Formats: sequence, C-alpha cells, structure tokens
Amino acid sequence: QVGVIEWPDHPLDPAQLVVGTRDVQMLKSGSIYTSSERFTAVDGYVYEWQIHGLRPQLVPLRGYNRASSSYVATFVQSQSGFCLRRKHTSSLFVPPEGFHILDDIVVTFIYFESKWRDKEGTKSR
Repeated sequence: QVGVIEWPDHPLDPAQLVVGTRDVQMLKSGSIYTSSERFTAVDGYVYEWQIHGLRPQLVPLRGYNRASSSYVATFVQSQSGFCLRRKHTSSLFVPPEGFHILDDIVVTFIYFESKWRDKEGTKSR
C-alpha cells in the first residue's frame, strides 16, 4: 500500500493523508484565488502543488537544489483525433529528480487534483 486518503464527511474538515506509515499535512498556501497546497515530503523538503496554465505542477520550495529542475512532477493531458473518435490521454510526469519521493507525489497529487477539480466544478455552476 502506497498511501491512503481518508475524505471527511463534512467538506470543511481536512482530509487525512497517509503515505506509507507517515501522516502528511497538506497546507493551503497562496491567496483565495489560487489553489496552491504545500506539504513536507519524506526527504524533509517542502513542496507545493501549483496550477500553471491549467496544469498541476509540483514545485520544490525552501532549501531544495532547484538548479536541476523547476518542477518535480507535472500533470499532462492531451487530445487527438476528430469528433467521435477523439482520444484523451493523461499522464503524471515525474523526472528522475522526483523518484526519491514518488509515493509522496502520487498520494498528494490525487488529493490535490481531486480538490482542484471540485473547486473548478463549483466555479462553473
């Protein structure tokens, strides 16, 4: 088991994230207009999920050697084909710099993407 997300019964209560045997706290950051959330990974560094061009990206924060990469993971979606034969693909791309925290990336991405989609769905109603 890589991790567990326990979604709360009440939408204002925080979810419980567990990666391996470690509790992970997701902290909202930025303004009310952004969807950024940060967490401390197993390596002790702080990372933040941000939306860039409608694309979630995981960015390393304080103390991390950012010279190697500006992001540690990014979610990519693409479409091909025409009309009824349109094909949609989605991938979570993790460069080698992120392999050591891969479990953290996967669990926090699922949480972040779900919350972001819920928020975007609420906006469009």
